[in-house]
Amino acid sequence: IVKGKPSVLGFCSGIVAGLVVITPACGFVNTKGAMIIGILAGIIPSANVVATARELARFFECLRCDGALDGVRVFEPRTVHRATSEKSFWEVDFTLGAPIRYGLGFMLAADWLPLFGPRGPNAFGHYGFTNVIGWADPDRELSAALLTSGKPFLNVELWRLFQLFSAINQATELRA
Repeated sequence: IVKGKPSVLGFCSGIVAGLVVITPACGFVNTKGAMIIGILAGIIPSANVVATARELARFFECLRCDGALDGVRVFEPRTVHRATSEKSFWEVDFTLGAPIRYGLGFMLAADWLPLFGPRGPNAFGHYGFTNVIGWADPDRELSAALLTSGKPFLNVELWRLFQLFSAINQATELRA
């Protein structure tokens, strides 16, 4: 949308985003389902993560290591620092229903709001709308991802996420 009106470039970008997001599922959905997924990916770009939990965790590991992964420089360290430095202070996130600190695209943890588990005030990552969670914690030398079947974040099973974070916290305490 340019100046409040749809643009040809925006339309084409939406089509490309739709094609990218539907490719892994192309043999499993009908035409109507493919169109719905494609439209959602074009309208809600943050909803088009197409990765395994391992791939997402490795992406965050690359960020945790200042842009290097397996000895290969993927991002410049200054790019990672810019993306993970605070840019927005305690704005309300309408998915989580809480005020959150943000970098450029990443949620930033804090002492009083440990988004990615206890003892992780310098952790950064992202909670997706349907429980796609990826994060890195430089202090604990940890990068992780959790992909679920798409249940909304705020539901009765939320306590299981806290159990997972507690188990990770205990494991990293033993390692330290």
